[in-house]
Amino acid sequence: MRRHLGVLAAYAALTVLFTWPLAAQFGRAVPGGGDAWQHIWNLWWMRTALVDLHTDPFYTTYLYYPQGVSLLFHTLVPLESALTVPFQLLGVDLVPLYNGVLALSFVLAGYGTWLLVRDLTGNDGAAFVAGFAFAFCPYHLGHLLGHMNLASLQWIPLYLWALLRAAGPPGAPFDPHVRRAAGRLDWRPFGWAALAGLFLAANAFTEWTYVAFLGIFTAGYLLWRLLVDGRRAGWRTWLAGMVPLLAVALVFGVLAGPLLVRTAQAQVGQDWMKLPPRETLVYSSDLVDSFLPSALHPFLGGPARALEQRFPARNTAERAVYLGYTPILLALLALWLIRRRGVLFWALTAAFTWSLSLGPILHVLGRANFTPYGATVPLPYLVLSTLVPGFSVMRVPSRFVVLTSLALAVLVGYALAALSARLRPAPPPDDAAPPARRVAFPALSARTLAIYGVVAVLIALEFMTIPYPMAPPGYHIPFYEQVAQEPGRFAILELPLRPMSDYMAYQTVHGKPIVYGYLSRQPPDPFVENTPAVHYLLNSTPVDALPPAEAATGAATLRAAGIRYVVVHWWAFTDPERKAMEAKLAALFPGITPTPDPAHQMVIYTLGP
Repeated sequence: MRRHLGVLAAYAALTVLFTWPLAAQFGRAVPGGGDAWQHIWNLWWMRTALVDLHTDPFYTTYLYYPQGVSLLFHTLVPLESALTVPFQLLGVDLVPLYNGVLALSFVLAGYGTWLLVRDLTGNDGAAFVAGFAFAFCPYHLGHLLGHMNLASLQWIPLYLWALLRAAGPPGAPFDPHVRRAAGRLDWRPFGWAALAGLFLAANAFTEWTYVAFLGIFTAGYLLWRLLVDGRRAGWRTWLAGMVPLLAVALVFGVLAGPLLVRTAQAQVGQDWMKLPPRETLVYSSDLVDSFLPSALHPFLGGPARALEQRFPARNTAERAVYLGYTPILLALLALWLIRRRGVLFWALTAAFTWSLSLGPILHVLGRANFTPYGATVPLPYLVLSTLVPGFSVMRVPSRFVVLTSLALAVLVGYALAALSARLRPAPPPDDAAPPARRVAFPALSARTLAIYGVVAVLIALEFMTIPYPMAPPGYHIPFYEQVAQEPGRFAILELPLRPMSDYMAYQTVHGKPIVYGYLSRQPPDPFVENTPAVHYLLNSTPVDALPPAEAATGAATLRAAGIRYVVVHWWAFTDPERKAMEAKLAALFPGITPTPDPAHQMVIYTLGP
């Protein structure tokens, strides 16, 4: 117990260091901003739905007023959001709760990887460095920029740890598990499989994309165990060894199956859910992205930042796919020192998932066409997206690098364990030893500790993002705090009328429904599209598009729909957009004098009592 608590404490200390100044501003700012305000809203909405309204959290009438909208296709992160509800009831603010979820993801990601690699190598120290390499990889630190769903990746290594405990690691001989000891059935593998199902469901209630990734990993693992490990044992032995994995499907089906079925049913006939292939190309990794330190790196991020300026389609978070030269070199060292099937499995996993992160066709420095004939280079993602139904729904191929980073971290553990074994008389990593019989190596020698320390420092120098960019919450505006005190149900129309996470952050203060909203998948809004006065307020609608007679009744139309305030955020308009909007507002509200709030660059039109 002391060892486990010590590992958790060590990863907590590293989290403070590698996300600095998050700890110093824990209750005053969030990493990055941007989509972070959307996830702040997720926490607020989960408490509002479950505690205040006693309603289904996957549907809200507080966005897309007045008809409401489904949140099944929104990154609601229901597990982490629900875990914050008790703390919200105790009066803890949303900002430290959001930061707490992010910080915990680093601690548990390191701990889960440590458990996994400890089982595979039998070496605590090597496993700790491996956990460090995964928990603080550029992918994780990059998605700290507002993507709570993607940053909450801790359930991935925990699932793999429980899965391999249930059915054996790659490269190990088969232990059918369904054996009798002293006349009794050994249920432990079924227990580990059930735990794997629980962790897989945790991934589902955090980020569905990770479930798809783990499904691909599990399929590859089963094929490897059948075609490589089970070649001599035979398919009957393989089948007996895989029987406990039925518990994975059972537990996952019970916990996450209803939500999966509900989501699939809701998707039928929704054409807006079909994303254009161009978006998949945009969110595919460029070949050089994996070999350039993150743009967040304080010293080495210049080339990545230059590439972002040259090809600005993707944001910094999605470009954070750097793998690190130290992990890559150690992975090659592991292959050279340990010529075993289990090590080869992780190397192939890293190579295959990295190829998937490159998307359907190869891009090099933004270029996809090569030779004078404009030829493209097809990649495995193109084959899978063509053959596997629903594969392309994942939208962002670059995110496959999360499995690449984990596989490289495992290989880092293998390499360090092998080096440790060569420096002193100790058994080398043994794929065949069942987890229950593995024991940690004795205390580290000075040379081994030095090697671990050097490797950790090299990885830290490659992955560091200190100081991490922080954004203070700017949504505690006096006007919204005043609105929160007003009784009754009425709506607020925020302008510009477009998806903005700021509006959702404002709602956590005033608590009133708003027109439109910002979701992970934007469905059409019937109220905006079919109400002329509201449609007129879109920036894309020309100033002369609404006849004067209809414009004169605009205020009455909005008032009748239950909209009490129209809030105009001038900071979000360009100069031409502002001139056009001023003309529209003058036409719609000729007798209403707006209340200015110059401190926040906004004005408020009050349409009713």
